[in-house]
Amino acid sequence: MIDHLCIPIYEAVARDFIAFGKIKALGFSTRPESYLEHVWIPPGWHFVDPVKEAKGKETELQNNMDTLTDIAAAQGKDVDEVLETRARELKKMKDLEEKYGIQFPKNQGGKSNPNGFGGNEEEEEERILEIVK
Repeated sequence: MIDHLCIPIYEAVARDFIAFGKIKALGFSTRPESYLEHVWIPPGWHFVDPVKEAKGKETELQNNMDTLTDIAAAQGKDVDEVLETRARELKKMKDLEEKYGIQFPKNQGGKSNPNGFGGNEEEEEERILEIVK
């Protein structure tokens, strides 16, 4: 649908706007590809098994078989927006840690954290029971 409908319509509308003077595009006749360059990000698909999907994407990323841009696009997201949002979140977490003298739990790649959070349910239940005793 993107290749056969969206892109041709986008380009036709852009060319018409330029031709009728609605948009000023100096040099369009010599380098139209610069003006027509764009990316379509379709809606993402939900995963059947998000854990396996995440581990697979992590492996592909580590082996340079995929990119953050493509992974985000597959989920219907823009990589720049995802990274900007994540950077703001990390900065906010750091500021709050400094302000309140706390530390947020860190991701341990599926392993249990030293502070007792994460891991499998049995280990977590044992830790909770030890604390309660």
